[in-house]
Amino acid sequence: MTGESRPDVRELILDAAVHVLETSPEKFTMNRVASEAGVSRATVYRRFGSAAGLRLALNADRGTAAALACVGIRARVLDAALSEFSRSGIRGATIHGIAEQAGVSPMTVYNHFQDKEGLVFALLTSRGPSKLLRQKRGGSDDEETFESLIGRFVAGVMDITQSQRDLFGLIFSPDPLVRKAFQKVRGTDEDPGTVLAEVFEKKGLPDGLDPRVAAASLMGMIIANGVLRPMLFGDQVADPEVLTEQITRLFLKAVS
Repeated sequence: MTGESRPDVRELILDAAVHVLETSPEKFTMNRVASEAGVSRATVYRRFGSAAGLRLALNADRGTAAALACVGIRARVLDAALSEFSRSGIRGATIHGIAEQAGVSPMTVYNHFQDKEGLVFALLTSRGPSKLLRQKRGGSDDEETFESLIGRFVAGVMDITQSQRDLFGLIFSPDPLVRKAFQKVRGTDEDPGTVLAEVFEKKGLPDGLDPRVAAASLMGMIIANGVLRPMLFGDQVADPEVLTEQITRLFLKAVS
């Protein structure tokens, strides 16, 4: 029995078709699908007849339409991963379960993120605080005052603590995959502590203050008040805006 006549070749072709639709829909051809699946063009035509027939099979077997290939595919997978990690733990979550919740094939998850460690790394880097430091609200970074930058950063992280509480549950997880992901992030442009320390060095701090300690202290103030206290004592943040202002004022006073 040849490789192309294996009983699972249909699923292999459908997986490949889903991947093409999700990553480069403009290149959705029988040739491209055959190449992705590692089978001959004739095999794809023999089983599905045409590109239209392949799309019909996708809709029937996978509920997958061409419109599925949108820029939000990574976001859907990450949403599903965070949900599964929170519900089952990282060890208990599976790629198949994450794929099913996201409405994609397991192959798609593997192609975008490789494995669960890749998913954890993507969650930390794409939804964590480091991105806030690169956002510009009019003008350049050089035109933003130190005070407004701190206020913007605190407000942004506070928003994350309130809207993505599960993300911080993942961060505090003792799972080895989380530690490995943090080690991979540490010292890079995705490390909020490193990026914040660099900003402090650029903006200037009083003599004798270590930018890395200042960065860790600011993050600690936000996490202690916005995450740890609610988690430990059940005290919800009554007014995030007021808490943001208080943390900002306390930090600015401490480094002034």
